[in-house]
Amino acid sequence: MVVKTVAKVLGILLLLAGIGSVVVGANALNGLFNARPEEIVMHFVTGGVLVVVGFTQSEKAALITIAILGAIFLALGIAYFARPDSMMAAASPLHELMRLVIGLSGLTTVIARAVQRRWRAVTA
Repeated sequence: MVVKTVAKVLGILLLLAGIGSVVVGANALNGLFNARPEEIVMHFVTGGVLVVVGFTQSEKAALITIAILGAIFLALGIAYFARPDSMMAAASPLHELMRLVIGLSGLTTVIARAVQRRWRAVTA
């Protein structure tokens, strides 16, 4: 149940980031929103996938989706901070920090779920 809730929340946040990028552009909130078309599409696609999985699919499907997207978001955020001059030059540190938070929250959910299942197996 918690996994599906995380998928819903992350999906809604990504959809809001996409809407914010379209409505207010890249200069709002110190660069939190990114107005590049590929970024906007990415927010809508990943947010939409997470919302659909969170509301209509099983917990296992939500867990797999969160794991994959969390790893991708985390890798992109780390890549930006490792070499900000080489890729995503138009992205802001605040935008990349948001990407790191989304990635970390997704992977934390996956790890917490695995620990919970293991704990139940040990104590049963």
